[in-house]
Amino acid sequence: MAERHAAEADPVLAGVHHLAEKAQGYAVERSGDVAVFVALAAANHKFSEPGKESYLHWTGELLALADADGQSRIALIEHEIGMRARKDPRAAELKAALAEFRRSY
Repeated sequence: MAERHAAEADPVLAGVHHLAEKAQGYAVERSGDVAVFVALAAANHKFSEPGKESYLHWTGELLALADADGQSRIALIEHEIGMRARKDPRAAELKAALAEFRRSY
């Protein structure tokens, strides 16, 4: 209850709270996976360019996999980011940030 009240008072916390709830809709429930989900949303906002397809548009297909649990969905996304990091500096930056999240959670 106190967390929800704090989130309502701070727009950043409110956004994080909203994303954490959205993650649950994809069966993403483990704290580390939820942190990665929130980081992906932030990266998508940072790296997307106006008038173009969102940077992480391809993650929608992986999040919608019917036969996968949330942990597996996030693992697939992280793996794909790792593959893309070989050629895309944005993906390399994101891969490093996600690794830091994993160490923290």
